[in-house]
Amino acid sequence: MITPSKGLLVGFLAGLATAILGAYKDTTFEEFNKRTFWRSPIIAGVYGALGASLFPENESKLLLATFASTSERITVETWKAVTNQPPAKFNWGSELDKGWFWKKREIEQRERAETKPAENLALCWH
Repeated sequence: MITPSKGLLVGFLAGLATAILGAYKDTTFEEFNKRTFWRSPIIAGVYGALGASLFPENESKLLLATFASTSERITVETWKAVTNQPPAKFNWGSELDKGWFWKKREIEQRERAETKPAENLALCWH
């Protein structure tokens, strides 16, 4: 039998995995945000405790983690759709929303513009 406290832990860990992979996926488009990072583990932890309470005869931690993670994703994505929050990767107007990849690219372009024309041509060919 999985107790609600164990369900909370299983859900939290499932949400943490979701948050880590989501942060990794989005690093090329947006900066790291602590608030949205911790949202997934907290909500999935709540769903994990709820799942353990609703199905006390369930012994499968994998099934509970799947329930918690899937419920968390449905909740968060529905909330973003209802509140009409576009993903940050589509918000190109703000300097704060540019990820490290684009900032690095801008720095490289500035450095190329500051080099001599012959050096600039050599940079294009490597």
